[in-house]
Amino acid sequence: MYVNLTNYIQLKALTDAELLREWKAGSERAFETLFKRHLSQLLLFARRKLDDKALAEDLVQEAFIGFYWQKANLPADLNVPAYLHTSVRNKIYNAYRTLLARQKHHEQHRYTAPVHDHDTVLQLEARELESRLEQEAERLPAQCRTVFFLSRKEFLTNREIAERLQISVNTVEQHMRRALRQMRQVIELVFLPVSLCIAAYAGCV
Repeated sequence: MYVNLTNYIQLKALTDAELLREWKAGSERAFETLFKRHLSQLLLFARRKLDDKALAEDLVQEAFIGFYWQKANLPADLNVPAYLHTSVRNKIYNAYRTLLARQKHHEQHRYTAPVHDHDTVLQLEARELESRLEQEAERLPAQCRTVFFLSRKEFLTNREIAERLQISVNTVEQHMRRALRQMRQVIELVFLPVSLCIAAYAGCV
């Protein structure tokens, strides 16, 4: 039988799993406690990757908003910090891609700018990530690679991919899980702190 713990235990003393249960049961204070508990670490991670305090705060806020709206779909055994960390990391990756796309339109000397320039460092890291993701995608088994490209480049839904390839939706989902698992490994490898990126290109490591 479910017992509402918020009536007699301070929320900050609860585990993430207990807070998640309280929040899903209707306690907004439980969500606030999760927010305060994990905010500082997520901000630290985002600021280290972006070197942009305002953007880091925006992306972390977006991650929490997405987390909030997914409440009904979150499993009871969810690893909350891992979920939030992955969400922020993906948003940082998207921010890099957006920056790179913007720079392609107006940058005239992308290879001659000083390596220690912040924009150039971001560009180099984003370009490296894009290249590694493309290489990793090419290593996928043929059908898995086709499914991944149809999803990411033609923006087809799983059902549309299944119909085009004449396979089951479940098979499509299995291929996507495999592809995304390999892509995540690349992202984790390439997402080095900016300081290491600078040192590497300067020949210091």
